[in-house]
Amino acid sequence: MTATLMVVMVLCTFFGMANAQAEVYTVKAGDTLSKIAGKNWKVICKLNRLANCSKIFVGQQINLGTRISVKAVKVAKLTEFRWTRVGGAPLTNCGGKSESSLSEEAWVKLGLMDSEKEELRVMMMSKSHQNTFLQPGEHYQAVSFCKNGQVSFKQSVVTAWPKGSVVVQARTYVLTTGRKLHWVRNCGNWVLDNPVPMSIPVSQPPQPIVPQEEEIVQPSPPAVEPEPEPETSLSPFHMTEEEQSGKPRCEAQAGAGVYANQVYQGKWLYGETICYVWQNGEWQAGPGLYAMYGAGHSLTSAYHGQELGVGFQVGVQKNWVNDRNRRTTVDLKLRLLSDKSWGENPESGYSFTQKGKKLGVYAGYTERLNKEGDLAGLVGEYWKSFGQTVHSTWAGQPVQDRGSVGISGFYETKLSDDNKWRQRIIGGVVHTNWDQQNWLRGTYEVRYDDWLMFGPQITLPIGVSDLNQPLTHSDLTTVGAFVRVELGGKVREADADNRGAQLEFIPAEATDPPK
Repeated sequence: MTATLMVVMVLCTFFGMANAQAEVYTVKAGDTLSKIAGKNWKVICKLNRLANCSKIFVGQQINLGTRISVKAVKVAKLTEFRWTRVGGAPLTNCGGKSESSLSEEAWVKLGLMDSEKEELRVMMMSKSHQNTFLQPGEHYQAVSFCKNGQVSFKQSVVTAWPKGSVVVQARTYVLTTGRKLHWVRNCGNWVLDNPVPMSIPVSQPPQPIVPQEEEIVQPSPPAVEPEPEPETSLSPFHMTEEEQSGKPRCEAQAGAGVYANQVYQGKWLYGETICYVWQNGEWQAGPGLYAMYGAGHSLTSAYHGQELGVGFQVGVQKNWVNDRNRRTTVDLKLRLLSDKSWGENPESGYSFTQKGKKLGVYAGYTERLNKEGDLAGLVGEYWKSFGQTVHSTWAGQPVQDRGSVGISGFYETKLSDDNKWRQRIIGGVVHTNWDQQNWLRGTYEVRYDDWLMFGPQITLPIGVSDLNQPLTHSDLTTVGAFVRVELGGKVREADADNRGAQLEFIPAEATDPPK
């Protein structure tokens, strides 16, 4: 390869999308990866993330990297724009702030292949992004903006806002072709970082393949299992720059529900907060508050009972990519509550009050199964009451054990194409200490935008305990419904959106370069 051609290829890589075009080959009968890509077959295998380099299929599209246009380099205008400050020409002026608001024509201008557009669409639906921050002094190949109501692009852009004056947050998507796209949360602009897919060694550029007419017996290249690429985002939650520098990341959620069977009906409420103040890479931990309340009454008598627990909790969370190359989260929470339960039957004059402590342990494991965002996991919860004292109008009133233990598994998948609506199917077993009863519990949970959850629930007795005699299986079968909100993520997103609204581009000659 001549020195001139090498310089041309370097310039193509550095100066924009017009200088590099992806080469895609459709597999024909008799093809092998070594036949298609020659000495570069290992690189091409990794570029396409093939599970087995020895197996390709007729009709399969193989990305061969980039094909350089020397002519494009010679006529390219190396005009550079500086992205200088918050306050001008946002993409929102073109009719939308969502990631998918670009038109088909705009995607073409951005230079994405059909396969890349489909992969990006799936990644947006499954929220397979990395939360990043755009820093001053960085060079980007193209940035979308709005001009006269139409989406356009500035080529060769350098960020030039004063350091520390604005936090520009982005959702970063890394495609399997190597392209990196940032969606700027502040105003909805798309930023193209590296338009050239995974580089092929300059000394051995891939050449277009001319398939042969005759059938050729397929010689298999050495079976090489490429190492799985790590996921680009280890965190399932959004983190601001302040949180990355040590600001606590706080979560808040609350829920309510009703239930009924043939002998009893009631309602329950709970709320909890936790602030992760100690953060170190994959791990984070911090304190919080927890409160629960339940009330119910008998359908066969005038009895009415209530329970209230209020206290503290400490949580630990880990987020990482496991050995199966899947994003994984583990939660552990330890709770200590001051607990009070009381009840009365006005018709008989019976009443009681019981006070004490409750110790609770919550553990959860969640694993993302695929790019569509399907999830599976396990959840366990244990409550132990201790130090209880009781005062009652009945002299023989024993202290009631208010503890319980349960474990359940779940599977979550999408309900709508935009991934806003999702569904979670939950099933598990529970043991309640106060009546020594075992239960089988099933829940269908509908989830909207990761903050609103609701659905029905059914609880079936497994046998009938001695304390529940002479009730029947039918008497104890319980149906209910619930609603829950999780506010931490939405609070952080609103905070991020309020920090900036618009971005402006100024030609390089009109402003000083970033320092």
